[in-house]
Amino acid sequence: MGVLPQAMAAHNSGGKVIAQVKRVVAGGTLNPQMVKVPGILVDAIVVDPDQRQNTGIAYDPAISGEIRTASFPSNPWRLAPRKSLPGAPSCRSGRGYREPGFGISSLVPTIAFEEGVYDHLDFTVEQGSISGLPLTGFAFGASHNPEAIIDSAAQFDLIDGGGVTVGCLAFAEVDGRGNANVSRLQAQPHVLAGAGGFIDLSQGLKKIIYCGTLTAGGLEVRAAKGRLTIVHDGRFQKCVAETQHVTFNGRRAAEQARRSGTSPNDACSG
Repeated sequence: MGVLPQAMAAHNSGGKVIAQVKRVVAGGTLNPQMVKVPGILVDAIVVDPDQRQNTGIAYDPAISGEIRTASFPSNPWRLAPRKSLPGAPSCRSGRGYREPGFGISSLVPTIAFEEGVYDHLDFTVEQGSISGLPLTGFAFGASHNPEAIIDSAAQFDLIDGGGVTVGCLAFAEVDGRGNANVSRLQAQPHVLAGAGGFIDLSQGLKKIIYCGTLTAGGLEVRAAKGRLTIVHDGRFQKCVAETQHVTFNGRRAAEQARRSGTSPNDACSG
């Protein structure tokens, strides 16, 4: 959700709206078209001169869209599961928008760029960036050299309306009924990680490609001579009899595919 809908919801419900800002300027000096949250909705401000633009990033004008750099800051990844697994979906060409999710699938655009097929694909991120090269890790949510930056709520309108062709998503668990769980991890059973935008993405996308290893927690893989070897398997099996949470319903996806006249593999693949 964008900051304006949140501010309006808090204000209209009798709550308090507190805005964190990096600096204070004289009243009336901001371009009205650049104001996202009108001052009439704000009850208090907190000034933080060291406020970050993104996690670990002080400021990068190529992320905010103020400039376009001549090239992407992308270094080749070493051969490992985090590179090989996103590699397959990244190399599937064809026009249409791709939506990478958080986690291992966030590397799909980076690998596509490394493999020389990036120019044949268009990537969006649920936080609102259109095209560009999405950032990875905890900086995920912004993109380098975006073509446009829209509100997150508008981006979900695009997703829910079927405007995004393919989604590349990660998973914590899958079961034999095709259900997927991303909100509760086996390693932290008492911690609810939350689904984020996964539910909207998995229901609104026309095709899903799941990226991930089959085990987690201590998985050790060695890459040499173009081959991956499992040295030590992970403690947690991701393929389970029944997922702890159902954040993607396999049966419902299959029923939707039958009603639309497509095959179940078109609704969910990976």
